[in-house]
Amino acid sequence: MLIVQCSVVLCLTAAYPDAPRHLEVASVTWESVELEWTAGFDGGYDQEFVVVVSVASSLQSPAHLSAGSSSAFNVTG
Repeated sequence: MLIVQCSVVLCLTAAYPDAPRHLEVASVTWESVELEWTAGFDGGYDQEFVVVVSVASSLQSPAHLSAGSSSAFNVTG
């Protein structure tokens, strides 16, 4: 009696994540802006989003604010 054992191992590697899509301004007040977006393909990684805020009439460096894994962010100030 001949016994044959076969197994297949499929190794998948993570890929580069896609950029967020459909970025839009959800609401605007005199002191805040709320942004919303749709996360792209995550590439197999946990995603974290960073919103870069700058004031056009200012010489200050842009602020990098973490939105975490959320797909919305409210900028105030």
